[in-house]
Amino acid sequence: MVCALEGGAQAFLSDHGPCGKSWEITVLDAAQKVVATKSAKRKGARLRVRRRGQTELLVEVGGIDDATEMMRVGKAGIAPLGPRAFAAAPPEACRKRCDD
Repeated sequence: MVCALEGGAQAFLSDHGPCGKSWEITVLDAAQKVVATKSAKRKGARLRVRRRGQTELLVEVGGIDDATEMMRVGKAGIAPLGPRAFAAAPPEACRKRCDD
């Protein structure tokens, strides 16, 4: 997924397909130079994205476990916000699909 950010910057977000094995977030400036990148291996990786105005994104990173973490993504980079989630999700035992 590619999301436009303020000032011509762009965020590239990937969970490498449904039920991926890793996730990646990269921010490029208007000149297409890498500003920041963050990635990790995570079984059943998934990203949920919400736009926060025209300047930044909130990205929830999750996997098949119930742990989630939130990141603020903007033209200046990627800021981890800790173990947070957009809303309560059903526990793993209740989910039938990994791409909830």
